[in-house]
Amino acid sequence: MIEFEEVVLHWRDRHLLSVLERERTKSENKDAVIGVLFGAGHMRAVISHLMRKRGYRQVSAYWATVFNL
Repeated sequence: MIEFEEVVLHWRDRHLLSVLERERTKSENKDAVIGVLFGAGHMRAVISHLMRKRGYRQVSAYWATVFNL
């Protein structure tokens, strides 16, 4: 059985990154914007992937609360 942490932290991050890569490669518009509705804890994986492996740089950031529980 896969441990809870593996599913929540690692599998979900890997899946998110694969979807981002798919969207990035199919977009012909170099200035395309892709929004990610994910918890802040998963954004570390996204930022690391895009900056280290793809050469992106961060030019701005903002926090948007989508809903409160």
